Amino acid sequence: MTNIKKTLVKPKDLGFVWPFIEKLLNKSIKRSYGRTSTDDLLQECLYGESHLWIFYEEDKYPEILGCGITQINDYPSGLRMLNIDHLAGNHHDKWTQEGLRFVEEFAKDANCDGIEALGRPGFWNWLKDENYDKIAVAYQKRFLN
Repeated sequence: MTNIKKTLVKPKDLGFVWPFIEKLLNKSIKRSYGRTSTDDLLQECLYGESHLWIFYEEDKYPEILGCGITQINDYPSGLRMLNIDHLAGNHHDKWTQEGLRFVEEFAKDANCDGIEALGRPGFWNWLKDENYDKIAVAYQKRFLN
């Protein structure tokens, strides 16, 4: 991961970056099964409700390898967790593990008690060696009208 850059995108810079990551996010959005859209995510990031992270090779910018959307959840119990809502991209082997460590430092700086995420089963391959616990798998049944 020598030339991979990691950046938390500021709301004022979203207009420049969004066209490059929207296509990447579409695959993750499809897995939300109608719960959200890229427009929803953009609005959340613009208003500071969510955070956009980008990962890219310095010499190939503006080509983006991957991106993530996170949000801080404050629970009534006082527990504060950074939730990884979306993670999308290509060449995950180049950026995912280091990217997770970068986001973890952000969570610690934001006084979070930890990180939480729901994800596809294959994502466990990147988490299992990073001291994450597998505590649930999400399933759903949709009713057709």
